[in-house]
Amino acid sequence: MEQHPQVRRLFSLVIAAILIFASSGSLVAQSTPEATPTGSDALRVMTYNTHHAAGNDECEDPETAEGEIPEAECALDLPRVADVILAEDPDIVALQEVDRFWARSGGADQPDEFSQLLDMDVCFGANLSHEPDDHADVDHEYGVATLSRYPVISCENHFLPTTEGWEQRGMLDTRIDVPGIGEVAVLNTHMQANVSGEPEEAARQRVEQAEAIAAHVETLEVPVIVLGDLNAEADSGELDSLIGPGSSLVDVWNVAGTGSGETIFDGAHGEPTARIDYILVSPHFSVLSTVVIDNDGSRMASDHFPLIVDLEFVGDVATPAATPVTVG
Repeated sequence: MEQHPQVRRLFSLVIAAILIFASSGSLVAQSTPEATPTGSDALRVMTYNTHHAAGNDECEDPETAEGEIPEAECALDLPRVADVILAEDPDIVALQEVDRFWARSGGADQPDEFSQLLDMDVCFGANLSHEPDDHADVDHEYGVATLSRYPVISCENHFLPTTEGWEQRGMLDTRIDVPGIGEVAVLNTHMQANVSGEPEEAARQRVEQAEAIAAHVETLEVPVIVLGDLNAEADSGELDSLIGPGSSLVDVWNVAGTGSGETIFDGAHGEPTARIDYILVSPHFSVLSTVVIDNDGSRMASDHFPLIVDLEFVGDVATPAATPVTVG
């Protein structure tokens, strides 16, 4: 008889506890760590920059003549990204760099495809919206997507402060009805990158964007999870409003991470170079384990590794959430 997933998680937790005790309390970092399964009350959350599902295959994209719409990129493989996610069995997933109807990704509605492949509800936040242009011959969008195995109550995308001429950035606020907790606010974001060759200006924008997210968090009266590609390292000072001494949020990697936590790398055989993907939680949660998923699958699927955390709710049970709405 097939075991229920929660039973497998509980069994694995017992085995893990025995192994840790046997090692006299010392934890040994593995070269290819795995997320630590937890008990039935644990909430598993992932953040993953998918690079619009274009992986690290050694291939050459078709040439596009000036003024023509490009063909789908040769390294595109959305089911491969979905397989990386499915292997970790998360309850909630925040994805960044997600396309809708872009030619480079084969014109796919990626949020909808992820929803079907993962069998999860989805909310999509478009930070770029274009009419037909040299990227696609139809209206197309680009942004972030949050998926959940639990009912989605609502979702709303908020634009973050962005300098004119730079890529618009946003924060997708998705409310999820989590069993045993109630309404949880999941804030998915992708902050400014140094793509315009002006690192000081990009850093200034990240400071403003982090401050805007922190201000939003302070207005919330429910448990909060902030996650995404913040494009800044923890010691840069750019994220102080989110992870500094005055913040109400906890950086899960600082609590239960093993190794460097670096999440971005160059090519399938490249070494990770920086920790720029984060999961931050309100004090309603205890952090049980967190790990960067570095394996053969994740090395081919994107230019970022996924980050996973297992959480336990320790606050008061929230008021039961409202009736979920249909979202797409």
